[in-house]
Amino acid sequence: IYNHQVEMLFRGLADPMRRLILRPLKESFYMSSGKGLRILDVGSGTGRLGEFLTLAFPEAKVTLLDLSFPYLRVSQEILKKRARVD
Repeated sequence: IYNHQVEMLFRGLADPMRRLILRPLKESFYMSSGKGLRILDVGSGTGRLGEFLTLAFPEAKVTLLDLSFPYLRVSQEILKKRARVD
């Protein structure tokens, strides 16, 4: 229900808004694949931004942090196939 509520709140634009950070990050790290990078997503919710980060930086270590254990369980399920995610 969390993802649905966020999409309703942002009128279906939550994912495009999340992806807005990717280009500046890629440019800041010279279009790197993420080798040697450690990225911390604070307030990660169910891991949607984390998913985008793992795609943009496949060699980075991505850590998701949220106060909600149920949200973190959802993000673990979504990202379980990604080797470099905590």
